[in-house]
Amino acid sequence: MKKFFKNILLVTMPFIITVGIVNFLCHPSKTNTDGTYEEIASSILLKGHNIDNFDNCNERILTQKVVSKLPYQPDIVFLGSSRCLEISSEFAPSKKFFNASVSHANMYDVISLIGLLDSSNKLPKEIYIETNCTFYTSSDNNEWKSILPYFEFAKNKMKLVIEKQHELSFITKSISKLKELFALEYFQLSIEKILEGDKKKKILDIGLNEPKGFGKHFDCSITYPISYTNVDTVKAIRDAPIFMSNNPLPIFCKDNIVILKKIVHYLKDKGVKVYLLNLPFQPDCYSFESNYNKIFGYINYRIISFCKENNLSLIGTFDPFEANLARVQFYDPLHCNKQALKTVMNIVKYSAKDSLK
Repeated sequence: MKKFFKNILLVTMPFIITVGIVNFLCHPSKTNTDGTYEEIASSILLKGHNIDNFDNCNERILTQKVVSKLPYQPDIVFLGSSRCLEISSEFAPSKKFFNASVSHANMYDVISLIGLLDSSNKLPKEIYIETNCTFYTSSDNNEWKSILPYFEFAKNKMKLVIEKQHELSFITKSISKLKELFALEYFQLSIEKILEGDKKKKILDIGLNEPKGFGKHFDCSITYPISYTNVDTVKAIRDAPIFMSNNPLPIFCKDNIVILKKIVHYLKDKGVKVYLLNLPFQPDCYSFESNYNKIFGYINYRIISFCKENNLSLIGTFDPFEANLARVQFYDPLHCNKQALKTVMNIVKYSAKDSLK
């Protein structure tokens, strides 16, 4: 048995080392950017033009550069994770729309982005806040610190009390960095980046045309390349239990519920109508989680209770079956396509009489 495990280790260790080296040398997230790439991208978006051939960048810095110079005050803003990023101005064609969502968003991102909008006098008439589970829980994601001054601005304005235990410990930070270093999703993106070379580095200003690859619209929504949107349903069925087992839904953090309540009341006092937004999980992932851990029912109950207590409307659903969505409408366990998003946006789980009161 020892010999067997030794042989497995000898076979897998070179691959693990390769993943780590490639991710270290060519990490696709660009979180340590000097801002030049984001400045070029923002200058195109602020002209009202779309971008194609868009590389991964520091999304928070890009959003900050766009919002700070935005030539209009939005009517509607979406605050969420990458699950929201395909929601675009075509969802509200008669209104001024902006998508301030960022990948891996958590509660601190919501606070920071509201601080960015508020300090730039760009608070809209309506804000949709995605009810991503990480918004209600402690998170090991530290990316929000890219726009830390806006977090501090909002925290002071809202009189938020955020204890130091919310700061990440050295061990937690180290574990998070190791996860990134050996993450297969980053390895795939890094390899694509190496193979495409300089072709992917040049941002293309395509005017009002629709991006053909990975692109970004002037309203900061995105498009995905065909290579990502082609769905392997057999693989999706096989991967669902593995994904949900490796990424269990976290329990609610009471402190963050208190913070969310203060955020909502602050926005209401500013005359902003607030909606919460549930987005669905891939059907096999939803079924696995519902059958084995039964946590969706609990999370849904807590969110609806929060909406009732704070007189908020809740749009959408975690349940893909309630929305009649098929496997082919999901790119992966967490991200559904634009048509699915349009369907979900028409589902009202709870309706507030007047969320400005």
